[in-house]
Amino acid sequence: YMDIHVKMVAVTGRSICLLLSSFVLVCVPEPITPPDISLADFPVAYYGANWNRSDDNLLDLTRFKIIILMQEDGPCWLKCCPNATTTQPSQCGDIHNASKLPGCGPECDQFGYQNDIFARVKAKSRAMGKNAPHCVLYHNSVYNFPFWNTAVGPSVNVVDIHGKQHMESCDPGIFPTYFYDFGKELGRKAWLDVLERTIVNGSADGVYVDCSRKIPFTENPNGTYTANRNGKQISINDIVTASTVNAYIQGHNDTIRAASTLVGVNGTLFPKMNPFKHPPDSGGNLMFIPIKGQTPSSFLSMVNITLQNYKYAIVGSSNGFSNPKNQPIGHEDLNESHCVEQTPLFLLGAEPGTFLLCNGFIPEYSQPLGLPTGPAIWDSKDGVWKRSFEHGTNVIVYNNGTGYVHWGS
Repeated sequence: YMDIHVKMVAVTGRSICLLLSSFVLVCVPEPITPPDISLADFPVAYYGANWNRSDDNLLDLTRFKIIILMQEDGPCWLKCCPNATTTQPSQCGDIHNASKLPGCGPECDQFGYQNDIFARVKAKSRAMGKNAPHCVLYHNSVYNFPFWNTAVGPSVNVVDIHGKQHMESCDPGIFPTYFYDFGKELGRKAWLDVLERTIVNGSADGVYVDCSRKIPFTENPNGTYTANRNGKQISINDIVTASTVNAYIQGHNDTIRAASTLVGVNGTLFPKMNPFKHPPDSGGNLMFIPIKGQTPSSFLSMVNITLQNYKYAIVGSSNGFSNPKNQPIGHEDLNESHCVEQTPLFLLGAEPGTFLLCNGFIPEYSQPLGLPTGPAIWDSKDGVWKRSFEHGTNVIVYNNGTGYVHWGS
């Protein structure tokens, strides 16, 4: 008989390392953290970016069930877009070659930065004895940004009829951005390697696939195609062959299906641009559904349809992220709720697997909630919708979607 004491000493990538009393270090794989669908307390999701996250900000993030970081998160965006604004048509000011700016290249490693943020948030959660949030990485299924530490060059990216890489300014104005070429084996591998690194072997649990259904080519009268996702400011080397496009379409769909397999049963994949009314074309189990402007009847119907096609639903706009361009650098106030007015309607339709997108937190969200005691009901006498939950929370919603919550103990 041997009395062995175990102490967790480190979390490295997707491994947890344990120090045994015999001074033997043992590292075991850390499983993907599935979303908490228990409704034990209020299911709230964060979705946004911050250019300079403080320890206090990371501590705030531990309170969310799901956190999704956008491509603007961290220092890379500012290195490539130092004059970031919300002004259109270019949010980076005058068009310039961002890759010439110091630090605006693969060495910035945006994916590595996001993975580190997830690891730190999970470590803080464990230190407090809390369940870690489900962490979702941003990835784009069209653009290969200059600050991503992925394979680059014509063997990976789309090239024109002369063999030159297509380059354009992305929606916010960063130039050059390239297109992954899913018609090439190395292009597919470069895209999937990100998920291998951050989800299979890292601290992310899922992936937000932007432009998941976008095929960024337009056919020309002569049978060639023009490559263009946005490119409103500049787009060069953009005439490509039909064979390039055909191979791209098949490879793109195969890659998204492979990504769905990679995240596994506990991970998530959000295929942005897929409609909530239909199952995903090439895989995915997470969907955003709107809540603003909904009536109780339309919202309840939407939740029901979405959960038939997807395992999880984030209630809120897929474009409603916390935008660092609208806040002082490093300042993101997560200690106030930005969605109090949506909380009653959300609770009217809340089911295990639903999460309210709310880039802020109020004390009531920490109170015990519990499963609903039944479906939402229409009280014709009072002219309101009603619903209650196991721990005493009751919600009243009017036909215009407004309402109020009586929180339980």
